[in-house]
Amino acid sequence: SVANKVHEMKLDFIDIDAESSMSMRDYVPAFISLIYNLKRELGYNFPISYTCYTGSAEDGLILSSTKNYINSFKL
Repeated sequence: SVANKVHEMKLDFIDIDAESSMSMRDYVPAFISLIYNLKRELGYNFPISYTCYTGSAEDGLILSSTKNYINSFKL
C-alpha cells in the first residue's frame, strides 16, 4: 500500500499533484478518496499537501471537501 511505502521510505510528508488523464466524472471522487484514505492510514498528524496547476472548479471541489485533511496547497 501507499502507507506502507511511505513508512518504508521514511517520508515525512506527501504532496499530491493534481494531474490525471481520468475522466472528470471520476477525477474529483478519486482524489477526495485518495486524500481521505491517506490521512486515515498515515494518521491525522501526517502532513499532506495538494498541488493544483489550473485552480479549476474540480480543484475547488477537492479542496473544499478535504480542507480538514490537507495541511497546505500550492497553485
